[in-house]
Amino acid sequence: MLDALSKSNAAYAILDSLKVRVPFHLIVGKFDELVDSSSSHLDGAVSEKVVNTMHAAHWTQQGINEVKRILTEARV
Repeated sequence: MLDALSKSNAAYAILDSLKVRVPFHLIVGKFDELVDSSSSHLDGAVSEKVVNTMHAAHWTQQGINEVKRILTEARV
């Protein structure tokens, strides 16, 4: 299962070759014990919010506030 998340997975090369670009945002746990910080960064992100937590950054108040910010800006 974890192999599917690896950048060496063939699916990533195929998806990248499609040239379809969708805006995306990152919410990253500063102290994530499951995902190394080098793997949690993706070039091309519209924004990247580092939250002072472990893996479940989107469940924290900081993460929730960031999701709300992103959705509010998207209503343009």
